[in-house]
Amino acid sequence: RASPMAHLEAVDKLLSQTLLDDNVARTRAEEALREMGSVPGFLSRLIESCSSEKVPESVRLAAAIMLKNRVKSLFISARGPNHKPQSSAEKERAKMGLLIFLSEAPRIPKQVEAQLRDVVGVIARVEWPNWKDLFKAIGKMIQREGTAFRGLSLLLVVLDHLGSLRVLEHRILRANACQAMLKDLDKMWSQYSEGLVVKLQEWKKSGVEPKSFARVADMTLVLTRCVNELMVSGTVQPYAFSNAQAEVFPKLLHMLEVFPGARSKLRNFPSAFSKITEISLALIKIMCELIEKHNLAILPFTRPFLPFVLGVLKNSKFDDEAVFEEFSVNCIRFLSEVAKNPYIKPKPMPPRIPYHADKSKINFDSKISTATYWALNGKFKDLIENLVLKLMPMTRSDIDDWETDPEQFFHKGHRLHKYERLRPAAEGLFWDLIKHHREAVGGFIVQMLEHTIKQRPLPLDVQVNPDLLREVLRKDALYYALGQASCEIHDGLKNSGFSIATWYNNILSHELSTNLSAKAPITTRIIQRRIVWLLGEFAPQVHELKPDLKSNIYSCILRILASEDILVRLTALASLRDLISTAPTPDIRIRDFARSSDQILKFTFKTAYDSKAAHTKKQTLAMADYVFREMGAHILPAVPGVLSSVQDLWKQTAEQNVVRTDILYTLKSLVKAAGSESHRFHSFLLDLISNCLTPDQEHLHEAAIELWRVAIANASELSEKWYSLFQAYWHKALVDAFEDPQSTTVEGCLGLVKSYALITRPRNFVQGPVAEALSKAFSRLSNTQSFHRKIRLILAIDSFLLDVALVMSPKDFMNSFHLYVTGVISDVMPKSEEKKQSSSMIPTRQGLPQIVLENHFHLLAHLFCSAQDLMWELLERISKNEPLKVLEPLAKSWFQAFFQTIQPRSKFDLCKLNALAFLSFLRVKDTSFLNNTVKSVLSAATAVARREISGKEPDDGEKELGELERKRLTLIRASRDPCRVSMRERVSSELEAMMKAQGQLQFRKWLQQNVDAKTMNEVIKLFGQKF
Repeated sequence: RASPMAHLEAVDKLLSQTLLDDNVARTRAEEALREMGSVPGFLSRLIESCSSEKVPESVRLAAAIMLKNRVKSLFISARGPNHKPQSSAEKERAKMGLLIFLSEAPRIPKQVEAQLRDVVGVIARVEWPNWKDLFKAIGKMIQREGTAFRGLSLLLVVLDHLGSLRVLEHRILRANACQAMLKDLDKMWSQYSEGLVVKLQEWKKSGVEPKSFARVADMTLVLTRCVNELMVSGTVQPYAFSNAQAEVFPKLLHMLEVFPGARSKLRNFPSAFSKITEISLALIKIMCELIEKHNLAILPFTRPFLPFVLGVLKNSKFDDEAVFEEFSVNCIRFLSEVAKNPYIKPKPMPPRIPYHADKSKINFDSKISTATYWALNGKFKDLIENLVLKLMPMTRSDIDDWETDPEQFFHKGHRLHKYERLRPAAEGLFWDLIKHHREAVGGFIVQMLEHTIKQRPLPLDVQVNPDLLREVLRKDALYYALGQASCEIHDGLKNSGFSIATWYNNILSHELSTNLSAKAPITTRIIQRRIVWLLGEFAPQVHELKPDLKSNIYSCILRILASEDILVRLTALASLRDLISTAPTPDIRIRDFARSSDQILKFTFKTAYDSKAAHTKKQTLAMADYVFREMGAHILPAVPGVLSSVQDLWKQTAEQNVVRTDILYTLKSLVKAAGSESHRFHSFLLDLISNCLTPDQEHLHEAAIELWRVAIANASELSEKWYSLFQAYWHKALVDAFEDPQSTTVEGCLGLVKSYALITRPRNFVQGPVAEALSKAFSRLSNTQSFHRKIRLILAIDSFLLDVALVMSPKDFMNSFHLYVTGVISDVMPKSEEKKQSSSMIPTRQGLPQIVLENHFHLLAHLFCSAQDLMWELLERISKNEPLKVLEPLAKSWFQAFFQTIQPRSKFDLCKLNALAFLSFLRVKDTSFLNNTVKSVLSAATAVARREISGKEPDDGEKELGELERKRLTLIRASRDPCRVSMRERVSSELEAMMKAQGQLQFRKWLQQNVDAKTMNEVIKLFGQKF
């Protein structure tokens, strides 16, 4: 066999073969290199391949990539049978070899160097803080002229990897290393930045690019980025900067005052222009990141930067230079963080100090905080005016986007991040000022509104000229600002005597042009859109107006819905939804909007049909869904028009499945709103559901089944077509739902059967083929591989059976589902007994989730109450005529679940009552071994009830039973609901179980002491002769 060193000598050849087009040869080479990975010296050999100038550049890059992958598997604690750990000496040789190579190699290809920097970063993250020579080696690289830029680039990568440290001690050590490195880089940063200023002055005088300008600019840029990372990572505690960090701020401010200004004089020199722009961005980002992460530590250094930032915003312009716009955006970002800083207040609260912090280093001075606040407060008025009238108006490019694609423009306004462009950033800063400085800013906004009311309406239906367009855009921004601040300045408006009626009558109604054409002047459409949006923002004030004026406003918005500009129409729909949702009471909502619901729905579906984007259609369908839910049966006159619009929209969206799904869910809300009157359009629903349940429409099955279920649940009677539809599709849908691991229609299928069962209550619907199909489907639970899916299916089946048991005879129920009930009993048995049961639906190793346990016991409680003899027979079959062997561990598990593990205020407190139902079963069967348990539980419950009446505080052991007593009252009150028939019957059975368990006389006495006369009458009606 060849020696390991002989293998290592073949590394370069194998690396070159990994680049071949021949798949066989490439695979052999990769396998050979993988086998050589465990040979001592392999990593060092790869480093040699990267450093050798005799090796082709492509092979060097391949060696660097393999080195990175090997280092990741070596240092990040790889696992698996094929992993062969290497010695610590090998790791040390690899780390030393990397640093020596990066420090001494005169020339390294860029791609190879990038890969090796990433390798060092990976090792640094894993080995920190044990790799003590790392920062020293990087510092030496930076001090050498030939490797300075390489060392700075490596420092950035290492700091980025170390940013994910979680252990506090490791972060403190990283911060100390960063502060030491910052001391060395600060001088170099000053030298290069001053040198760059000198170069710029030479360029200005001579008009020729100075020698070595590019190198000095590159070094200044990378140094600035390194200073940024060192400042952020070098803060040991979030409330204090070190001396080295504090010395950076004056230099940073000086550079910010120099470089952005020098940038404008280099427009004819693209390379220099680009570098100075990047440096300016890196400088302002230092302040943004520091104030975001260390808002207390930066407090003493904030005030000097405010004049510069405010001056930048005052002189900011919209232009085609996205990078310069990004600089202004970052200035706004800085101001937003200043506005949100909780320590910049007139009377700031001192910070909360962590227990592990050094209180002697806290750099919090309330005088500095107050002075910073008043420095900002004095500029509020100018800042607000600058934001609203200069930075927030739409630009020419915005208007072009509107004209080109109004739907995209509408959605873009919602999706655009506030720090992505200048206008959204200005809007975000305006909102932060209102939210955090309402008292200081609100007065200026009220003054702006009062000034607006005194102005004359703009002449909109005229030929557009630049001056008019500029005025319209400023008014649009002003209206937007007033709408955003409407809630925050509500008190100020009241004190100033503001009346929205006056504003609407004198200004807004005259600016709402009657020209609804898509070719109307852009000024007309801009103001139309903004006014209807504004009325939605002032919805609470609109609802306080007189009825005739409110009616006039609503009519105007409905008229705007007929606009041919889809952006105006979408805005009007959103505003209308705000007006509907903010109505003081449901009666007022119906009174104001029910008569116009047909018109609202007409234009809503027209907007959905006219729109092109699926997202727009979904949004308008959501509006229709909302109208259905809020208006209820009052939408019945609009149903014929709605169905016609739905047919047209359905045909149009043949290729848009997500839209068709939303149409089905919208129809579901329509059926619910119509209630029993939905029988008027059952034929339409039958055809639509039938078309959706075909095999080629699988993506619509879930929504179609849900619509089907709701249609049945809201019907007063069913035609034969509904039963034919059930026979044709339901069985296959159920089988597919249980067999397909990705299916989400199980709940819908079971809910469908429940709806049919409830509406055909006089005859047993769940029998014959239906019961057989259900039983077979339930038996497929054992084939389900996913544990989480199995739990979801079991919960759905438990809920379904609990509801269906109310409309089935106990004998039919047990005959149909005795196998499932057997599995339920096996699931809830204690572990020692569970291993003996072969019919358990949940594997023991997975454990039994609490929610499944509660649902299982809830189902068993009902069966023990309603089918006592049948359950006893089932226990005999399970235990081979020894039911007590099953009953005793079952009882222990039951009481442990509901009297020990469940918290008193759990949302499943109702399930505790199931234990009393089980007790009633035990008393009937007179099982002697549990008589003492029954008596102790009942006596404890009675004692707790007495203590509650007397007002004595129960101890911890009795509080839980006291909660049980209080839950009885909840059950009794729940039984009053006439709309929940199944709930009433379930509550009736549970109350009856309590009565049997506690005894009729004691139970009645408890009722007399704890409930009023009205509730007592309800209980008597509920129980009838039984009581």
